[in-house]
Amino acid sequence: MAAFREAISLDPEYADAYNELGAAEAAAGNLPGAAEAFQKAVEIAPGHPLALPNLSIVLAQQGKFPEAMEAARRALKIVPDAARIHYVLAVSILIEHGDFDEALLHLDRAGSEIPKAHLVAADVLSFLGRDSDAVKHIEEYLRLAPANDKERPNAEARLAAIRAKY
Repeated sequence: MAAFREAISLDPEYADAYNELGAAEAAAGNLPGAAEAFQKAVEIAPGHPLALPNLSIVLAQQGKFPEAMEAARRALKIVPDAARIHYVLAVSILIEHGDFDEALLHLDRAGSEIPKAHLVAADVLSFLGRDSDAVKHIEEYLRLAPANDKERPNAEARLAAIRAKY
């Protein structure tokens, strides 16, 4: 962190140094400091392809879902295939009681890289009474997730419970 702060002191407009400082702060568990550094990088370079996604993630980790949603939307304009950002946006939408269809769209985009996105989609679909679609997402989660994933037993039980209804 000291090296990044030194780089920033030499060049206060060095967006990459702010992004790296934010990453270091996040790794150290200082999420407010990370958010501040990522925000500064975005102020300097509004289309920064790393700082903006990083900002959305850190804001979500802090429970600042309206801000995370806005940052994720901006980030997806720059890196449209970023699965983790689709996931952050979907979860933020759901927590903020947003559009289920939009959240499901983003969960679908995240699911190939983030198996848990399928479980969240299954929850939404079950809530909407679309159990057959929920089953497909749980099956996809089970196909993608590692054998030792801690969510696997719950997913298998949910799948069995839904199937038992029919």
